[in-house]
Amino acid sequence: MQNGKTSWGKQQHGHLPPRTTKAVNPFDIVHVDLIGPYNGDNYGIAIIDQATRWIEVGIQPDKDSLTTSESFDGE
Repeated sequence: MQNGKTSWGKQQHGHLPPRTTKAVNPFDIVHVDLIGPYNGDNYGIAIIDQATRWIEVGIQPDKDSLTTSESFDGE
């Protein structure tokens, strides 16, 4: 009976099924990661296209959303 009380008090959670979302066309799914700050106020940005695995890496002065969105059009 003691074992039953212990497991009753523990939080139970189920497992999530694996995601099957696949990008078919370029820029369907894009992953963005901001890294930093480095050397004061500089941040690194990495943009990865899931369909083509194309990687763009750049440096931006801040983490502002406008600056980050401009990084997509920058090159």
